Amino acid sequence: MDSNGLRFWQLADAGAWPDRRHVSFDGTCAALRLASERILVPALNAAEAFTLAQAALENVPRAVDPLGCVASWDGASSSVLVHSVLPDDAVLAALPTAPTDLCMSADGVLLAALPDGIRMTDLRGRWTPATVTLAGFTPWRLAAGAGGGAWALERGTGRVAMLRGRPMRAQTPTREMYDPQVFRPEPENACPPELVLVGAPSLGSLERVLAICCDAAGHPLLLSWLDGDGSSAVRRWDVEHATFDKPLLLAGASYSYSLTLIDGDRIAVRMPGRRDAPAYDLGAANSSGQVAPLGLVYPLKATAPEAPFANGARDAGRPPYYPVGTRAAEPLHALSFHTAARQGEARNYATGPSEAFNAHLIDSGDTTTVWHRLNAEAVIPPHTGFMVWLAATNVARPPPEDDGTAWHPHGFGADIALLDEAARGPHVPRAAWDRAPSELPAHAGLLGGASEPSKRGLFSVLIQASRMRVRQLQGRYLWLRVVLHGDGRDGPEIVAIRAWASRFSYVDRYLPRVYRESLFGDAATAPGIVVGRIESSHAPALDAAGPLDATLRARLLLAGVQPAPFATVIVERPGQAWLLRDNSDSWRLRRE
Repeated sequence: MDSNGLRFWQLADAGAWPDRRHVSFDGTCAALRLASERILVPALNAAEAFTLAQAALENVPRAVDPLGCVASWDGASSSVLVHSVLPDDAVLAALPTAPTDLCMSADGVLLAALPDGIRMTDLRGRWTPATVTLAGFTPWRLAAGAGGGAWALERGTGRVAMLRGRPMRAQTPTREMYDPQVFRPEPENACPPELVLVGAPSLGSLERVLAICCDAAGHPLLLSWLDGDGSSAVRRWDVEHATFDKPLLLAGASYSYSLTLIDGDRIAVRMPGRRDAPAYDLGAANSSGQVAPLGLVYPLKATAPEAPFANGARDAGRPPYYPVGTRAAEPLHALSFHTAARQGEARNYATGPSEAFNAHLIDSGDTTTVWHRLNAEAVIPPHTGFMVWLAATNVARPPPEDDGTAWHPHGFGADIALLDEAARGPHVPRAAWDRAPSELPAHAGLLGGASEPSKRGLFSVLIQASRMRVRQLQGRYLWLRVVLHGDGRDGPEIVAIRAWASRFSYVDRYLPRVYRESLFGDAATAPGIVVGRIESSHAPALDAAGPLDATLRARLLLAGVQPAPFATVIVERPGQAWLLRDNSDSWRLRRE
């Protein structure tokens, strides 16, 4: 609260924006920004992609340890070879049959998926190699679990089992070595290695589960093909219900055959024929369960074969690996080049497909509230900007989005008039940069860093109903729609938006009543002073938009409106509201 008794309401976290369209909230920077996304173009036709993906699935994935040493299967010698900085490859272990996957666990154990179970080979020599089996379960793919152990995927059924426990040390004395009077536990190994079936997803008739990896919390993620066209989807593990969620469809990722975790909710997938690994943010799935590809580019070397990602436990900050050449593997890194959405929208309310309403309410508790000022801590690079649409109501529901008389634009950014058509309307308020880091006294601001005039820092604008004769925006609840504009490479970043109310009016407080507002009701909400009237039969011609035709121009001239030769009509609300604009002036037209 300031010295005039004004309060503020702040939007500064992910929960404040329940509806985000082509916009993401960066939890690390705590900023609302345009989503990093792009459109994936298929590298191959469907038949070629399917054939190549099927062949890639038959390749045995390689395993990588924390030192970057790579273990791979050598069919000629029926053994696992290790490729490292040494000039020659070393034989690590001989296996009776060819494995379907190799994985390095977090506790230094090489795991091999065999037809009869999982072979555990301790690289520290703590125990002799052991094979863990589960009746009726055939492990096919492995994923290192958090802190040790692993998850195993069965091909075809999609069943998942968890490998836990470990054999006893080879140096441990046997029970026979102790005196009969010495107490010994039963069983001797309290945590023997075992495979425990944890569940299977409810697969569709054509769904095939192909790959598994772990998320940041150590829970499994499954990659599958949903139908005959190779549409790829990811299922996440629901900890509360101990089952897999509904599939999240990866847009454009046809016939993906491997996935790996990048960090947080971001994953990368291998697709046939591509020289990069497309990335997705599972946390940015829309209401229909579809995930758009991120704009980040993760290139692959030209010598990278069509094969799954290398497998192994990873420390925090360590990138995933992909196979290169015949024995090696390389870390997966993103280029600084990325593609971002050119336009996105965020709202402090959301209406789901089932009409469920979710909102971060800005509630003043008073129907006579006059909303005063809007402040934003933001970064607005050149050629970017954002428009904040405001509406006020006395019920806890926003007005219809196509109601041009209820929503009022407020522009932010030096170039917003070039980016948003609404900013070129008459009397649209524009935010000004403030040298102070925050309007709050003695506050350092939430943005951080040094302010830069017109580009970075605090921006402030007076809240105005610019489309009405009386520009006070009055109502108990305030609703926001933020439209962000970028250039495809960069965009605005909004750390916080604060709305202040109720407006302290010196005119109403100190001057006689004769100086106060005299318009109320319909007269106050009129778009402006009436300069002329035309028949409602011209509404279809106005809805056609574009340059004025001869008939409509002549009728406007009779009404006292003289537009320039190149005047155009912009439809704000079909059949109800239009904007007539020429080079020097503009008029608002409204159906009454």
